[in-house]
Amino acid sequence: MDEDILTKPGITLQKLRILIAVANEGKFSKAGDKLGITQPAVSLQVKELENFLGASIFERISTGVKPTELGQQLIIYARQILSLTLDLENSARQYSNLELGSLNVGASSTPGDYILPMIIKDFHSSYPGINITLSITNTETVINQLIERKIDIGVGGKENTLPEIQSFELDKDDIIIVSPPKLAEAFVGKNLQDIANLGLVFREKGSATRTVAEDYLKQKGIALKNILELGSNEAVKSAVKYGAGSAMLSRHAVKEDLDAGHLCKIEHDDWDCSRNLYVYQIAKSTTTPAHSKFINSLEGWSKNR
Repeated sequence: MDEDILTKPGITLQKLRILIAVANEGKFSKAGDKLGITQPAVSLQVKELENFLGASIFERISTGVKPTELGQQLIIYARQILSLTLDLENSARQYSNLELGSLNVGASSTPGDYILPMIIKDFHSSYPGINITLSITNTETVINQLIERKIDIGVGGKENTLPEIQSFELDKDDIIIVSPPKLAEAFVGKNLQDIANLGLVFREKGSATRTVAEDYLKQKGIALKNILELGSNEAVKSAVKYGAGSAMLSRHAVKEDLDAGHLCKIEHDDWDCSRNLYVYQIAKSTTTPAHSKFINSLEGWSKNR
């Protein structure tokens, strides 16, 4: 293919728009009305495109015109090109206009479920034209998604050690031991090994909450044998409520359950476990005004918590 094909007059965005209009309307005259140009102008643009490609892209039928096989293929590409052009225009506007924009935020369960929703609500009230999409997974996946540029900002429970990512602390998060109230007495006077032997419910591997709790237990020399592994904080809490054992979870994740009496906090002299929650972003990257403003909101929340 000629490497200069897109710079020649045969293919232009205007011709592609006319192509789509004719395909949608089925008539040159209706396409012209739709675009606000005359039928002869539509016919001329289509003819130039056909001459450039060396084949017909429309054929006449009793009700108007329909795309040829080449026309059908060209329409597919035209839609993709025009869609990408619109994405480019929208992306460019984000660098100069704080009233418009979009952000993809990825977060681990604790900040994603219990902290970010209220921050996003306040941010959206101030900047309603900025769309924020929040996806929730575990910390390991959040960091990988950020590196792969699948998200713009990440929030998780693991300290960053990668040079391509910069981070700052969002919150200090206490990890506490919880059990169902009806089993609370069974833990009184027990050491940490006894509590572990009675059964522990953990998040899946890759969860920062699990990693921090496991590391703390290993430092104390606690052997982990009787473990139930579940994929979310809510699943872990439900299993504990039904008597599956105790769990080590973020104070954010269990606050409402403790207040409602659905779970009970187990106080233990040998348990003082916490971790920090961090905001991650790509280092030394060009950011949109929307990105910068949301980072400012996260920093403000961190300072005022």
